[in-house]
Amino acid sequence: MKGIGAKTAGALLAGGLTLEALPDSGRLTGAKGAAITAGWSDVLRWRELSRMRRDVPVTWQATGAVSPLLPKPADVVEKLGLW
Repeated sequence: MKGIGAKTAGALLAGGLTLEALPDSGRLTGAKGAAITAGWSDVLRWRELSRMRRDVPVTWQATGAVSPLLPKPADVVEKLGLW
C-alpha cells in the first residue's frame, strides 16, 4: 500500500498483533490509519497473493545430480534490459 512500508507495518503489528485484529486494535489512526482502513480489502487481497501455498503437491525425487549453476543476478538484469 502506498505510504505504508515495512517500518510502519512492523509498528502496527508490534507485540504479536495479527492482521485480522488490526482494525479493532485502535492502532489505525491518522492519515496512514485512514488509508489502511479505506484499502482494507486490498490489504487482505495482497496478503493472499503473497502467501505461500503449502497445499500444492510437489513431486520430487532426489537424483544425486549436481544442480546447474544459476546465472548471476546482474547478468539476468542486463539480459532483460532492466539496467
